Formats: sequence, C-alpha cells, structure tokens
Amino acid sequence: MKFEEGILFSQDYKEAFKWYRKAAEQNKRARFRLGVMYAKGLGVPQDYSRAHMWFGAADPDVKEAGKSRRLIETAMNPSQIAEAECLLGEWLYSRRALGYRDIIWCYEKAIGRGCKRAQFNMGLLHSQETAVLRNDVLAHMWFSLAGSDGNEISIKARDAIEKIMTPPKIAQAKDLVRGWMMKNQK
Repeated sequence: MKFEEGILFSQDYKEAFKWYRKAAEQNKRARFRLGVMYAKGLGVPQDYSRAHMWFGAADPDVKEAGKSRRLIETAMNPSQIAEAECLLGEWLYSRRALGYRDIIWCYEKAIGRGCKRAQFNMGLLHSQETAVLRNDVLAHMWFSLAGSDGNEISIKARDAIEKIMTPPKIAQAKDLVRGWMMKNQK
C-alpha cells in the first residue's frame, strides 16, 4: 500500500490502516496487513487479539497469515486468544458470507477458553427470529451461562426468551446449563 510503504505519499500508517480496513471486506491480503498493523502497533494501538483476529480472517488463503497467527499466540494469554476468536466470530457474523458453521466454530473456540461474550453471542444466534439456528432452549442455555457471573444484559436476554417458552422447555434449558457447567468446571 502506498501510504504504508511511503511510495508516492509520505509514510502514514493511520491512512494506510484506513484504506486496508476498507479493502478488508473484499481482500484477504488487506486483512493480513491489518493483522500486521495491530501486531506491530503501526497506526493503531498494539493489540494482539485484533491482530490474531485479522490473521484468522485472512487464513488460509494468505500463506503467511496462519504462521503469523500461531506465532502471535505465543505472546498471548488464553483470555486474549478467546477474545480474538470471539472477534473473528463477530466479524464473520457481520458479513454472514461464509454461513453459520464458521461463526459457531469461532464462538465455540472462544467459549472453550472462557469467553462470556461468545456465550452471549451464541444465545443471540439461537434467539433471532430470522436465524436458521432458532432454538429457544439453546438460546436460554447460552444466555444463562453468559449471565452466570451476574451480567445484566445476559440475564435480561434469558428472561425475555423465557417469556415465550413453555415450562418443559425452560426445564430442558436449565438441565442443559447444569450439564454444561458440570462438564466444563475447571
């Protein structure tokens, strides 16, 4: 990019970031460059989670992206990696180009690392009227898990979905929560 390399224009990482961000919707190489910019703090505050997310958005079509993603993970703690996976899921959801399988895969990876926001996002995926994944029992379960630490938004979402559920479905959701918590206690 001309702004990043200082070709034709003076070197301006903030301007380069702006143009890469616009190009990232269509261009996997631009996604990789955004990852590099976040990893090195070029034009943006250094943020390994966002770097990891952009490398993930470029991978596997940009060979260096997978390698960069694995390398940056060595400098990240599990909660930063969970944040990165959740960010990638949110970015994929905003595009909805690849379908729900990849979105769920990202959220599941983040949930496996303890990300409450990913649990909430799974609840959203299962609660939306237009979602092909509409399942009130699973939405209730994910909102309950996301709210298990007192998060008011998650609790309100769970309570809202509960209002349209039958008592047997509510009981089923609560059983799933108990089972999930027993299986995933650390």
